[in-house]
Amino acid sequence: MLKRLPPPCRALALGLPIAVGWLVAAYVTGSPWLVLGLAAQVAWMRELRKQLSCSLNSKDEKEICRALSVLPEAPVAWDQILEDLPARRPEIAQRIEALGQHLQAERAEHERRVSELETNLGEETGFLARISHEIRTPLTSILGYSDLLMSEEMDDESRRHGLATIHRNGEFALALLNDILDFAKIESDALKIEQIPFDPRKLADDVVDTLQPEASRLNVRLQVQISPDVPDSVVGDPTRVRQVLLNILGNAVKFAPGGEVRIEFRFLEAGSQGGLLVIEVRDTGIGMSEEQLQLLFRPFQQADVSTTRRFGGTGLGLAITKRLVEAMEGDLQVKSSVGKGSAFTVRIAVGKSEERNEGATTSQILLQDLAPTVADSRPKVLLAEDSRDGRRLMSLILQKSGAEVEEASDGKVAVEAALRSEEDGTPFDLILMDMEMPVMNGYEAVRQLREKGWSGPIIAITGHTGIEEKQRCLEAGCTDALAKPVDRAQLTNLLKRYTVASRRPSVSGVPA
Repeated sequence: MLKRLPPPCRALALGLPIAVGWLVAAYVTGSPWLVLGLAAQVAWMRELRKQLSCSLNSKDEKEICRALSVLPEAPVAWDQILEDLPARRPEIAQRIEALGQHLQAERAEHERRVSELETNLGEETGFLARISHEIRTPLTSILGYSDLLMSEEMDDESRRHGLATIHRNGEFALALLNDILDFAKIESDALKIEQIPFDPRKLADDVVDTLQPEASRLNVRLQVQISPDVPDSVVGDPTRVRQVLLNILGNAVKFAPGGEVRIEFRFLEAGSQGGLLVIEVRDTGIGMSEEQLQLLFRPFQQADVSTTRRFGGTGLGLAITKRLVEAMEGDLQVKSSVGKGSAFTVRIAVGKSEERNEGATTSQILLQDLAPTVADSRPKVLLAEDSRDGRRLMSLILQKSGAEVEEASDGKVAVEAALRSEEDGTPFDLILMDMEMPVMNGYEAVRQLREKGWSGPIIAITGHTGIEEKQRCLEAGCTDALAKPVDRAQLTNLLKRYTVASRRPSVSGVPA
C-alpha cells in the first residue's frame, strides 16, 4: 500500500513511528541528545506536511493521505513536551530511581521465595521417601501374612497371630492416610471447626480407653486427673479435641516405655460466654533437646532420623496437632529435658453449654432402650456399593449381625430395588448408600428416593472425611454418614440405632 503513495506521504508514514520512538526515549531518559534528535524529527515532519498534497485519484489513497495529513498535527503537542522536559527531569529521575528500588525489592522477594520453595521441596522430598517406607512396611506384613493364610496350613496360634498382624498394620496404614489428608486439608484452609456440646470427662475416658492396650503392651502407667472446675458440658469440636489428645497422649505413651504418663484437665474462666479447656500431658520418657524442640512442630520433620527408625511415624502428627489447636483458637506449649521426659500443655477456647449430662447419652439411650436386638428384629437392609470386595465384606458382617441383605452395584439399581420393595409392601428398614458409584451416584439416588416419598433411614458410606462431606450427604437427604473403612462395630451399631421391631409403613400406606 505504501508503494502506491506519493513520496511525501510515504516518507511521513515511515517517519511517524520513528518520531514516536524518539519521543518516548527522550521523555523517559531525559537525554539532551535524544531531545535534539526529537526536535529534528519534528522539523522534518513539518516540512513533509507542507509538501503533502492529496491530489490522488484512488479512493483508498485519498483516505490514507487524509489520515496522514491529520497525524502531523502532533508536533504542536510535541513542542509543549519538549519545553516541559527540562522541568520534569528531576521527577523522571525520581521515578526511575523508585522503579529501580522496586525492582531490587522484587528480586530480593523472588530470591527469598525460591529459597523457601527449595527448602520446602527438600523437606517434602525427604517426607515422600519416608512416607513411601512407612506405607510399604505395613503393606509388607498385610500382603505377606495374607499370602501365608491363603496358601499354607497354619496352626490356630499362627493363624491368630497372622490375622492380628494384618489388622494392626491395616490400622496403621489408615492412620497414616488420615494424617496426610488432615495436613493437606489444613494447608489448603479447608478445615472446618464444629461448635457443638460435649463432655470433657467422657472424651478423656474415651481417649484413655483407646490407648490403654498400647500402654499396657509398653508397660506404661496412665493416670488421669480432672479438676472439679471442669464443666460437665462445653461447646467446641469434640472430634478435633479428641484427635489432639490422641496425638499428644499417643506420643507420650510411645516415648515412655516402662514409665508413667499423667493427663490433667483444668478449666479457666474467661467471661460469661466460655473459657479455656486446659489439658496437660506429662511423661517420664526420653525427652528432647533444644535443637529437637525447634523441629518439633515443623511438618515432615521428627526429632532425628533414629526416632523414625525406632518409633516409626511420619513427622506429621504434632504439626497437625499444633495447627488444629490454633484453628480452635488455642495454643500449644511444650517443655522437655533429655532423659527426664516432656510436658505438653494445650489450651483450647470453648463455650459454655447449658446441657447437663445425666447418665447415658442420647445415642446410648437409643441403643439400649429404643432399638430392639438385631436378632429379634431381623432387619431388612439394602446395601448399595460398587466395589465387589467391599460389598461382600459389609454384606457378610450385616448377615452375621442378623440382617437380611439385598445388594445393589450402583445407584440406579438401588433406587429400583427400594421402590420395588415399597410396592411389594416389604420396604427396607435401612439403606446403606455408597456415594461414589457408576451409572448413578449416591447423591442422585438419595435425592430421587426422597422425592418419591422414601422416609426410611439412608446412611451414606463415603471415602471422604470431614464436616463438609457429611453436610453434603445430609443435604442430599441422608440420615447420617460414615467414612470408609466401616468396621464391624460401626455396622452393628447402625443396625441397632436405625432399625425397629415393627416394620416401617410403606409409602403407599400399606404396613410392611
